[in-house]
Amino acid sequence: MEFEKWEGLGNDFLVTEALGWIEGLSDAAVAALCDRRRGVGADGLLGVSMAPHRMLVRNADGSRPEMCGNGLRCVVGYLASRGAPSAGMQVSTDAGWYAIPGVTQGEHSTWSVAVAMGPAREVGAPVQVAGVGWGVPVDVGNPHFVFLDPPEDIERWGPPLEHHPAFPRRTNVEGVWALADGGYRVRVWERGCGFTEACGTGATAVAHVLCDRHPSLMGQALRLRLPGGELSLTLDARGHATMEGPARRVFRGVLD
Repeated sequence: MEFEKWEGLGNDFLVTEALGWIEGLSDAAVAALCDRRRGVGADGLLGVSMAPHRMLVRNADGSRPEMCGNGLRCVVGYLASRGAPSAGMQVSTDAGWYAIPGVTQGEHSTWSVAVAMGPAREVGAPVQVAGVGWGVPVDVGNPHFVFLDPPEDIERWGPPLEHHPAFPRRTNVEGVWALADGGYRVRVWERGCGFTEACGTGATAVAHVLCDRHPSLMGQALRLRLPGGELSLTLDARGHATMEGPARRVFRGVLD
């Protein structure tokens, strides 16, 4: 089976057109492929269909999330590298169809990809968590729990909140800190993966919470700095988000 390794700001994936094979793998087999010492190493697997364009995601623990923003940028880069026309491109996911307003090829197997992430919605009232602060539950096609100015060590408080009873299918968890230059630092504990370098849907959820609490940010390109690099998020007057960031092919390989 041929595959490619792709990464978006350090959030890395194995990408293959064997979509049905990805879908049918056991959780243990997915975990073995994603193991960073005994497998190829990845935050997840992405199955791709060329016609129609489709993305299927398996997390590193075998679970199947509805959507993955960084993964979608990688899939778009994969499609573009195989000659798929970028004009009017749309990709189907388990969370619905996503329009791709821009794809630009750069150097060293890198693509800059803009994704119309659509609207986000807060799911119920903020929840106070002892020792962490007020968390805002947000649905971006998949669940998120966003905290403004929480303690730094998300590796400690993120894992138990992934399993918070407010989220029967578990949740992604984000911490956000304002920076002196007007940007925002973001750290993510990702459902089924653990601490990750970046998260596109998490950045979208963060942008929604920031704009909801500071309406003057609407229409501005928010600079969200994750450990793996920077994403740009812009919310329009309707609250629909556009995410822009890189996707890079790391290498090609073949699995027995």
